[in-house]
Amino acid sequence: LKPRDLGRALCIITGASKGFGRTLALQLSCLLKPRSVLMLVARTTEQLNQLKEDIITLYGGQNQLDVCCVQADLEKKEGVEKTVQAAKETSVSEMDHLLLINNAGAFEFLNDEKFWESMVWGNVRGPWQKHTADNRQRLISCSECFVIMCAAGPLDTDMQLQARLSSGDLQLRRSFSLMFSEGQLLSCEESGAKLMKLLLDNDYQSGAHLDFYEL
Repeated sequence: LKPRDLGRALCIITGASKGFGRTLALQLSCLLKPRSVLMLVARTTEQLNQLKEDIITLYGGQNQLDVCCVQADLEKKEGVEKTVQAAKETSVSEMDHLLLINNAGAFEFLNDEKFWESMVWGNVRGPWQKHTADNRQRLISCSECFVIMCAAGPLDTDMQLQARLSSGDLQLRRSFSLMFSEGQLLSCEESGAKLMKLLLDNDYQSGAHLDFYEL
C-alpha cells in the first residue's frame, strides 16, 4: 500500500518546544510532503532550535521540509500578532492546506490576579489567533475550514507533574497522583499517534469535540 501523507501544507504548532507539542512536531514531520512548511512556535528559542535540528537530523534533510522557528509568548497580544505575521510571510504557494495545532497552554497555582490574566491569555485568548489568522486568501488557498477540539488524555508531561505537585485543588492533585502511581498516564507518542491517524483518515465533522479514549 502507498504510504499515506497529509499533502503539502503549512503546518503551525504552538507550544512546540516540549511535551506533546514537540512529539506532534516530530510525528507530523514525516507525514508532510516535500516543500511543506513546519512552523514551530514557543517561548524558548533554544528548545525550538534543538527541535528543528532533531527533525533535520532524523531525516538527514531528505524530507525537504522548511522548518522555521518563531519565538513568541502567546500569553501576550504581541506574541499572537508575531505568530500570525510570521505565517503571512511564509511562502505558501501551491500548498494543499493550512494545519494549525493550538497546543500551547500554561498551568499555574492561581493565587494571584496576574496568574489569572496569564492563564486566560495562554489558554483562551492565545488559541483565538485561529480566528485572526483565518483570512485564507492571505495565508493559503483553500475552500473549507475544519475545526476540531481533541482531548489528548492524561499525558505524562512536565505540566502533569506540576499539576499533581502544586495544584491548589487537592482533589485534582490526588486524582493525578493516583493516575501516575497506577500507570494510567499516556505517553505523548501514544496520544499523538491517534491524532495523526485522525488527520490521515480525514473522517470527522468540523466542530467535533473528540476524546483520546473515543478514537
